[in-house]
Amino acid sequence: MTKEKAYSKSRSIKVKILFFFLIIFIISNVIMSSGFIYRYRQNLINRISNELMTVLRATVANIDGDRFEEIVKSQDETHLYYGELRNYLNDVRVNTGFKYLYTEAFLPNGDLIYIVDGVGFDTDEVSFLGDPVEEQEIEESLQVYKGEEIIQEIYETEMWGELITAKIPIYNSNGKIVGILGGDQDANIVRQLLRGMILFVVIILIVTSIVGGLIMVFVAHKLLQPLSIIKESTMEAMEGNLTVDIPIKSQDEIGLLAHGFNEMIRGLKTIVSHIHKNTEKILETTEVLREGTENSSQSAQQVATAISSIAEGLQLQMEDVEDVKVRIHDINKAIENTFQQSEKTVIDAKDAYKNAEEGNEAIEKSTEVMYQISQSMELSQEKIKVLQENIINILSFVDRISNISAQTNMLALNAAIEAARAGNQGKGFAVVAEEVRKLAVESSSAANEISGSLATIDGNMNETVDSIHKVVEKVKTGVDITDSVRRYFDRIMKSNAAIENSANGIFEYVKAVTTSSNEVVEKVERTGAIVSKFSLESQNIAASSQEQMAVTEEINQALNSLAEMSRELQTTVDQFKIK
Repeated sequence: MTKEKAYSKSRSIKVKILFFFLIIFIISNVIMSSGFIYRYRQNLINRISNELMTVLRATVANIDGDRFEEIVKSQDETHLYYGELRNYLNDVRVNTGFKYLYTEAFLPNGDLIYIVDGVGFDTDEVSFLGDPVEEQEIEESLQVYKGEEIIQEIYETEMWGELITAKIPIYNSNGKIVGILGGDQDANIVRQLLRGMILFVVIILIVTSIVGGLIMVFVAHKLLQPLSIIKESTMEAMEGNLTVDIPIKSQDEIGLLAHGFNEMIRGLKTIVSHIHKNTEKILETTEVLREGTENSSQSAQQVATAISSIAEGLQLQMEDVEDVKVRIHDINKAIENTFQQSEKTVIDAKDAYKNAEEGNEAIEKSTEVMYQISQSMELSQEKIKVLQENIINILSFVDRISNISAQTNMLALNAAIEAARAGNQGKGFAVVAEEVRKLAVESSSAANEISGSLATIDGNMNETVDSIHKVVEKVKTGVDITDSVRRYFDRIMKSNAAIENSANGIFEYVKAVTTSSNEVVEKVERTGAIVSKFSLESQNIAASSQEQMAVTEEINQALNSLAEMSRELQTTVDQFKIK
């Protein structure tokens, strides 16, 4: 970077500062001026409005409300008070400088019309009695009819231009609002005064901006002058002169910057001095290191050759171990299959013994049930015999009942015969005898039915006894057969127990062989892993030796480069002036 470019950049900083503060100064003046003009405009409008309202109040006090009401009702311009009021309003308008002074009123139908206009007779802007008021003023007039006094700031009308308007109500003697007194002031007066004030403010703004700009240029020059001194010192330091010193003693930010620059230059002098000394030491050290790396490279070559031979032998040994491991795995797989078959044999033997044991228990239970059935059948046979004896006894009782019924029947017949002989006196007895005879006949019939039923039951019991006897014989035969089957199951259980013991022995033997085989497999795998790891480590060592040789070569090249860079650094440092 040249001095001209550096100066151009420092000058641009000054321009930027001046431009920045000048813009802020102008914006501040514009804002304050705008506020001042706005307040001036508002005060001007308020002053004119207050003057307008004061004149209207004084004027309405001199208006006869009752006579004004007569004009409104009659709408007659020939009314004596019409001309009088018009002259009065015109005089007030001329004396006060108002543009318009007029009266309005609402008709019963709601129309808003002009009543008396205080404009001279020699103008075309006069409003005659009955002329309608513009619609945009109706809303304000309605508010006045409610007793309010209104002021409208600057507003524009199609017919009369821009105006400031005030309106107040006109009361009759009864306090009733009968009309409106309105006054208009030309807004151009406000605009003319406002333009004059704006021109004055603009002139003041321009003058203050020029003066403020000159002051800021002077202040900026004073403030930035120390930066020029710092710039010159920086340019000398850039060219290698580290003996420069900035003679600025102020305590502001620029003074701190100068102090920091001086301290930086002192630090650079110290750093450059140390670099100069260290580069010489680096050159000496790199020469020694280069000789050492050449010796290390030769030793690493010898180690790499020996390690490569060891790695080849370990590779062959690892292949043999892998072959043994495969064969051991095959043997171990066969042993595991035998172990599984023997384990299955033991389980089958236990299941057979368990099934035989359960079958024996079922046979014993069946024998016991058959024995109980046989006893129950014999007991039933005995009870049926007792029942047959009871039936025989019942039959004898039935025979007796039949005999008694026959004798009773005979006695009833004899009694009936005797009753017939007795005539009327024996009629009641004859009836009783007839009933007794019927009972005897029924008893005899029932006895015969019972006798027949008992005979049938006795026959069935005889058949049942024969059947039970046959069942008892068959049950006894079944008990004998079941007992024979139970003895066969005892023999089967003994045979199964022997088979289970033999299978357990074989299973334990195969289990022990399997455990030993697994241990052999683990040891072979462990040996293979050790050999593989040792082979891999040997290969890694060989590779590391090769890498070390390469690294040593790279270090040697780096040392050469370092020596070259140290020479270049020493040449560069010699360019700095530190004394």
